[in-house]
Amino acid sequence: MGEPAKILHSADANLAAAIEHYKHGRLAEAEALCADVLSTEPDHPVALNLIGVIVSVRDKTDPDALETAAGYLQRAIAAKPDGPNAHINLGNVRKDQGRLDDAIAAYRAALDVGPDNPLALNNLCVALHENGALEEAQRVGDRVLEIRPDYPEAHNNLANVLKDIGLLAQAAAHYDRAVELKPDLPDAHNGRADVLLRQGRADEAIQAAQRAVELRPDFVEAYNMLGSAKERSGDTDGAIACFQRAVALHPNNAAAHNNLGNMLQRTFRLQAAADCYWRALAIAPDYASAYANLATVLKAQGRFDDAMIAGRRAVELDPDDADAHGNLIFLMDMDPDASFASQQDERRRWNQRHALPLTGRIRQHGNARDADKRLRVGYVSADFRHHSAARSFGSVLLGHDHATFEIVCYADVAAEDDYTERFREAADLWRDASGLDDAALAARIREDEVDILVDLAGHTAGNRLLVFAEKPAPVQVTGWGSGTGTGLAAMDYLMSDATIVRTDEADLLSERAAHLPCYMSYLPPRPAPDVGTLPAAITGHLTFGCFNRLEKLTPATLDLWAGVMRALPEARLILKARELDDAKTARPLLQALVARGIAVQRLEFLGGTGQAEHLNAYNRVDIALDPTPLGGGISTFEALWMGVPVVTLAGRTITSRAGASILTALDLGAWVADTPDRYGEIAAAMSRDLDDLADWRGRLRGLLETSVLVESPRYVRHVEDAYRRMWRRWCEGSGPQHLF
Repeated sequence: MGEPAKILHSADANLAAAIEHYKHGRLAEAEALCADVLSTEPDHPVALNLIGVIVSVRDKTDPDALETAAGYLQRAIAAKPDGPNAHINLGNVRKDQGRLDDAIAAYRAALDVGPDNPLALNNLCVALHENGALEEAQRVGDRVLEIRPDYPEAHNNLANVLKDIGLLAQAAAHYDRAVELKPDLPDAHNGRADVLLRQGRADEAIQAAQRAVELRPDFVEAYNMLGSAKERSGDTDGAIACFQRAVALHPNNAAAHNNLGNMLQRTFRLQAAADCYWRALAIAPDYASAYANLATVLKAQGRFDDAMIAGRRAVELDPDDADAHGNLIFLMDMDPDASFASQQDERRRWNQRHALPLTGRIRQHGNARDADKRLRVGYVSADFRHHSAARSFGSVLLGHDHATFEIVCYADVAAEDDYTERFREAADLWRDASGLDDAALAARIREDEVDILVDLAGHTAGNRLLVFAEKPAPVQVTGWGSGTGTGLAAMDYLMSDATIVRTDEADLLSERAAHLPCYMSYLPPRPAPDVGTLPAAITGHLTFGCFNRLEKLTPATLDLWAGVMRALPEARLILKARELDDAKTARPLLQALVARGIAVQRLEFLGGTGQAEHLNAYNRVDIALDPTPLGGGISTFEALWMGVPVVTLAGRTITSRAGASILTALDLGAWVADTPDRYGEIAAAMSRDLDDLADWRGRLRGLLETSVLVESPRYVRHVEDAYRRMWRRWCEGSGPQHLF
């Protein structure tokens, strides 16, 4: 942090007394004595300097007072141009006014008078940092410590710069030194917490942030940091308490409201989260992160149009935020008006803005061009844990032939579980990526000499696509976790199939398409609940169901289902999603369905449960209805696993064809519609033949068990064959090509 310069002492008794009053916080008394001096000596430089500091300290948030303070300091400089302190104090005032360029100029003027003034250098380092001039700030910070190596605040400020540059180890060393020199410096403890958290050391980060709030009980940034560390450690309630404390301490701190909103969203209190984001935006109308988070929660509530507005606003405000732009891409996947081409075009814009600037880091690969060698395949994911994405790629990771493939997992997992351990045991090499920034992770992958690097996230949460932008491996592939394409010029292949990416559309992708029997496989839960009796045989009426995330229930989906329900007036509809635990979120959905002519008594909402109970709820469903245009993937497999047929609508985009891909691969294409009318016809036809539904209920799990899609070595061999074909092309010096 910046500091005020020391006030030059005067032999004058009034000024000496004023200085003593100032040191002890008696600002009114100090100001009155300075005014007495200036009444007789209006150009006295020490009095002008001191009164300028007093006014700026007393009224730090008052624009008029700050300008008055600047006027006093400018007069002090005019009276004594070779006095560095007034220049430094003017710089501090300009910084408080947000006029960083003027603050920097003032600090430079102080250095013109005294080139080795450590205070001027330290404050210049801070101003340059805040102004985004990180490299110069680092040089200035280094210079301060050459002159005064035992200056704790300078160590802290240089650490802040190094942290933002990404030099976490160096930043940590300077924070440690600052704390060693001044154990009661709360900013340094809070900075240490930030670095520790970025390094994946959440428990140590909690200790450091806790120390910061002990030293400064009203330190809102430290409460925000403590909350983030507790969030990362899995202490959800503790994180919420920290953010609530931050909001209570500083109701006008937009970041605190934003952070609290994130935790409420994570615990599916969606409307409360949205309220937090709106409060943050009322405080800071151009807060891009709050808009991005608001877009996510509105999407989760099924408010697609509002989510798109917020998502686009986030990107407008901060076009360099790759995550916000990725969130917009994910939103576009739910747009019923989007086409395959428009979705891929947005991905290319993401590549242009965020990935292409990193191409200068691409290095020639030294991997041996041996087409038949044991291939080292690296998988990058934050979802090596209980997560739907893990169920889509789990069979592949657990089923590799280790005689011909060496498997490396780059894991960015916040909270490990038994699935994490399964993946760790299946890997030949496990790398914890949680403490590595993108550049460091790319360097680690290059050092590991990975031959084929596989992205398992696409543009979903926790992705590391900017690592792939540096092309740390000769061949790079995306698929499974989000098989929709990335737009990256550095990504060579997309794992897909002929239903997801038709051959006449493949050139719309940035990647080359590699077709498998199905774009994804399924790792089923074991044990799983038994498949029950057909519900209609017990209840006397047909029950439809959808257990997808609420965000997928677009207006187009509700219109589609309303048509089905009107045609079958005795049928019921069960919707199950964690978001429905929030009454304020459930109510608008209920109203939307009733407005479409579906009576309340025909509807039932179920909230979040454990996995076994979630699957068992399918024993109350006769037919599953897939949403559109973002259809179910793992949810489709889950329904089939529990003996429930699925009706799906294959649309114009990758995301609208997930269900069609699975059903086609299982030779169940008769359940795939190509128009909304056909969707209703298929559902109606199924409902008329309860014996057929009961027969399918008894056969579907067995069908999956014997298919190529469910925990099958055959699927893994198809994947490995694709990897080998990709590798051979690279060994030959050929570029990627579609593998149909």
